Amino acid sequence: MLESSRLSDEQISTRLTEISGWDRRGELIARLIVFAGFREALDFVNRVGELAEGLDHHPKIIVTGK
Repeated sequence: MLESSRLSDEQISTRLTEISGWDRRGELIARLIVFAGFREALDFVNRVGELAEGLDHHPKIIVTGK
């Protein structure tokens, strides 16, 4: 398991300028990703879940339909 610590507000702001599509919403770092269909969205969530489990980091993921 990787040991991690929380980033400072300054570190978060700096890193968000280095990547596109992500923004800060209060205490959250968020991105909206739109998929062609539910199956693709579910596959993505499962892949993220596997990576997150390995890092012991469990993001909040919301899947919604049209």
